[in-house]
Order: sequence, then structure tokens, then C-alpha cells
Amino acid sequence: MIKGTLWEEANLTYEMFLVHTRWKHSQISSILEDKGDVIYISIVRDPVELFRSWWDYLRLDKRYNRSIEEYALNMSLSSRKETKKCPFGFNQMLHDFGLPCKDMNNKTVIERKIEDIDETFDLILLADKKFFADSIILLKDALCWEYRDVINFQLNSKKTEMKTTLSAEAQ
Repeated sequence: MIKGTLWEEANLTYEMFLVHTRWKHSQISSILEDKGDVIYISIVRDPVELFRSWWDYLRLDKRYNRSIEEYALNMSLSSRKETKKCPFGFNQMLHDFGLPCKDMNNKTVIERKIEDIDETFDLILLADKKFFADSIILLKDALCWEYRDVINFQLNSKKTEMKTTLSAEAQ
């Protein structure tokens, strides 16, 4: 994605890499020319809320011609099988952290990936209402920012009545 950009042509160095991407440490550290001086920060979110948000935003009820409830209940039954191609939203955060779909049901590989995430990232922000403000303060401290630099950070929010609902079983 960076090849041929104005930044690359100007031979500028990168000081921040801020993008939703599938994590591959070797590529990111190469772009940032990491010599042990890069701080790695990521954001995680409640998986049910993440999926529900995607479902609503992308209007997936139209794509799949079913409700999120129907989709989730069907998915929970089929996700117990080995699969090479991950269905939409299936353990999306581990997918984004680079875990191959074929390993999504392998407890040992998942535990190893979580350990790798823990070792690689200096800070993981929690983008949920309960912890968001605390995460922003930790971000401020990690980047040596002032309060004025983070005072306007706001958690994406949607009116409750606009969110689809899910039963406990579907969640």
C-alpha cells in the first residue's frame, strides 16, 4: 500500500502507522524501520459488539437475507467444524492479528498467538465504554502526549435504538 506514495517518493521516514490492517509484524517493523525503538499499540473490542457494529454498518441483513440472530445461531453451529476459509466475522480480532483461519479451532496455536500479541504489543487499548477513557489515558502516557491531545477522543457511538439486538444464545 505504501509503494509509489508521495511519502515514499520523497524518501520520508514513517513515525506512525495508523491503519486497520491484518497484522504482520515483519512488514510493519520494516516500514517503521524498527531498531527496537518502536512502540506497538493496538485496539481490541468486545467481539459481540464488534460483529454487531459491522452487521449494522454494512447492512449485512440485506446481503445474507437473514437477521443477525439467525446468522449468529447458524454460525455457532457451523463454526465447530474445521474450516479453511473463515466466514465473515469469525474470530475477527485474531484474524486481524494474523492468525490463519485453519488455526481458529486449535487451542495451542491460539494460546501461542495470544502470547505473541502480549509480547509484541506495548499497549492494547480497550475500545468499550467501560474502559475507553482509561485506555486513552494510557495512550496519552505511552506517547508522552498532553491531556489536550486526547481530550476530544470519543468512542464511536450509535443510539441504542439503532442497534440490532441479540439473544444471549446468539451472543
